[in-house]
Amino acid sequence: DLKLVLVAADPLPQDPERASDLLSSAGLGNSESWSFSDSFYEKLRYEIDPAWVGELPRTLLIDRDGKTTVLTGVADLDRVRAWLDAQSKANHQEKLQ
Repeated sequence: DLKLVLVAADPLPQDPERASDLLSSAGLGNSESWSFSDSFYEKLRYEIDPAWVGELPRTLLIDRDGKTTVLTGVADLDRVRAWLDAQSKANHQEKLQ
């Protein structure tokens, strides 16, 4: 199973209602989502990824073993699909064993 967690790391203030509307319009209304509510961005970013210095957008793809693939900037959907396919194949192989 794939777990999708969205984190809005944009500077404050954020409009939670607008963010919720955007997620819903993208078909992600039921996804777990978080947003920064503290202006101490450095600490929050460090908690997510100690190597993160604040560049946005940033995508973290974390496999079931905890290995993280970081995509900085707008995510290349072909690369994301390839990563998802690899995870699906690994999961399928594990079930066969």
